[in-house]
Amino acid sequence: MPDGLPGPYTEEILPDGHHEVIFHLNTAPARKRQGSNHWHADPGVFFSGQSKKSYTLQLHPGAIIYGIRFHPHTQALFYPFPACLSTDTLIPFADVTANDDLSACIDACAHTTFTRLEKEYCKKAARLQSPTDSFHYVDAAVRRIVRQKGDASMALLEKITGVTARHIEKSFQQYVGVSPKQFCHIVKYNYFIQYRKSHPQKSLTECAYEGSFCDQSHLIRLSHLITGQSPKTYFGKPHYINDFFLQP
Repeated sequence: MPDGLPGPYTEEILPDGHHEVIFHLNTAPARKRQGSNHWHADPGVFFSGQSKKSYTLQLHPGAIIYGIRFHPHTQALFYPFPACLSTDTLIPFADVTANDDLSACIDACAHTTFTRLEKEYCKKAARLQSPTDSFHYVDAAVRRIVRQKGDASMALLEKITGVTARHIEKSFQQYVGVSPKQFCHIVKYNYFIQYRKSHPQKSLTECAYEGSFCDQSHLIRLSHLITGQSPKTYFGKPHYINDFFLQP
């Protein structure tokens, strides 16, 4: 965040369907969950899993944050815990990886930091064992859901993977951290938000149809489910952070 702001910056952060490892370099931001009045400070370095609902993030002027962003289903390949354990939860990095000190990669120069982190994860990727069949089923399902902008039924996922709905559900908890239906909701709403921002001249109803919603009421129901507010209310406020990250 830039220095010189009159006070902390707050923004409602939407679920974006990804896992991250987050590093706070100076001041720890605070967040509060939807419907809560209590702020909780973030750990210095932590795993941030899937979020099923939006939350409010508060950043102080001059805050510096680095992050490692994973594809929706790949973090579990690198770290030995099911993705569902970090859903709607922050897990301190040291609680999982006592012998994996990524802090040595962090430098005041962002380019240096990113170069070091990239080299470190290339090494990790080279040491990975061959993924299980379950991962390949999830990989195929995730790719189809993203390609169809969240408009994918369980029957379709069963067809393209060749396994049962129960197996897909279980595998999604392991690798994605949410159910296929919840992931579809996140991808679908993300696509709508991005489409609306790219076409400000269009009405919400037009954008809803472009996002494969049956009608505007369908969009409003999903918006309330994820954000607790209507799309019109959401677009009435600035969203500098979301503008960078709401992409599958």
